[in-house]
Amino acid sequence: MCSPLSRQPSAIRRFSVNSTPSSPGSCFGFIRSGDNGQGADLLRNGGAIVAGGPSGGSAQDCPDAVGLYEYKPVVYGVSMGFFYGVGVTEQVLTVNVRG
Repeated sequence: MCSPLSRQPSAIRRFSVNSTPSSPGSCFGFIRSGDNGQGADLLRNGGAIVAGGPSGGSAQDCPDAVGLYEYKPVVYGVSMGFFYGVGVTEQVLTVNVRG
């Protein structure tokens, strides 16, 4: 019988955007840093623009239409026994792209 591993919660210490897009098609970057993460995804309106990346790092996006965009980094924590993905930490940042 296996004993479960101790769980260390993952944490997103910082998630920010370096500028606000001025119009559709303009690009901007994100910076994220996390602790104890095995990996991370960066979601835009529920779809991954970065999948399986490191828990800290940067990414860039260039929305092509006017509107609100919800960005969410999801950092996956350390494993517990045979289960992976426990200790998930999320934050949300909304960006308004104007015409």
